[in-house]
Amino acid sequence: MNPETPLRYQFAAERRGLLIVLTIAACTGALFTLPFQPPGILPACLWLGAATVFYYCVFRFFRRVQRTVFTCIPSKELFIAICFAAGIIVSIQSEFTSPLVFLHGFAMVLLFLGNCLTISRAEAEFDSQRDNSSFFSDKREGRALLIQAPAVIALGISLLLIGALNSPFSGGVIFTTSIANLLICQCIRIPARLTHALSDLALLIPPLIALLLRGILVR
Repeated sequence: MNPETPLRYQFAAERRGLLIVLTIAACTGALFTLPFQPPGILPACLWLGAATVFYYCVFRFFRRVQRTVFTCIPSKELFIAICFAAGIIVSIQSEFTSPLVFLHGFAMVLLFLGNCLTISRAEAEFDSQRDNSSFFSDKREGRALLIQAPAVIALGISLLLIGALNSPFSGGVIFTTSIANLLICQCIRIPARLTHALSDLALLIPPLIALLLRGILVR
């Protein structure tokens, strides 16, 4: 395998059998939990599942459509960000129409978008040969500022949540994650092959620490 291949591809290629088994186990577990889910959550899950399948088919198979339609904006990365954020909101059974929930969801979309764009830029060399649906696959370095913009806007939302909307817990998590995203996308010393893992950790660690601290304080 090419030494420039991102670590996640190497990991998947070397453990294909294990990943298939885990996928089957996850799907089986999900089916067993269906009778225990609130009836209202199932339609939302079906729509989200359909959107995910649509994303996979468009960006995996319709390469001509990608070149003509999905080149001006980071369509692939934005679609992933929206699906992730919607999945979180659906899983906690929140109302999309609530202004506060919408604001949190918008912040999550921005953070996920920044994450995907950071990874896209880091893996541009690899994607230029294998995945032209990635935004930076044609090495559009002139648009690199687009990576910082989502995190900066999310940072502003976090300050609004903390200062004006009385949501210090979620606002603090968004604030910390935004700062981490900005630091990672600005640091030129991070090897490209490690960027994906570090960028994902920036999304995972702040919420986990916040939940742990909240659990300790509640007790």
